Amino acid sequence: METQAAVRSLTDTMAKFTAYIGKHLPTDVEEKLQELRARETKPLAKAVFASMADNQEAADRLDRPSCQDTGVIQYFITAAAKFPLLGELEDVLRNATLEATRNSPL
Repeated sequence: METQAAVRSLTDTMAKFTAYIGKHLPTDVEEKLQELRARETKPLAKAVFASMADNQEAADRLDRPSCQDTGVIQYFITAAAKFPLLGELEDVLRNATLEATRNSPL
């Protein structure tokens, strides 16, 4: 029973994490986009940066994905051989993705 609770907890945590990263850019990426937008001089490129900023603002305000094409979710996991849920990890990540897709939506 303890393993089931740990699996549920890890699945919930990964579902929340997966939902979050689909909606929010990392701070360093946002800062770089702002910097590039401020330095841009070409009208078309300025319009693209403005559209990207508007899209991210709407994603934050509406709690929706920041891009309509979020791509394919991939997890890159490093775990020690004695990680207690190593055998369940594939199912945990699959279920976390399903939950994030159902609840967020992605």
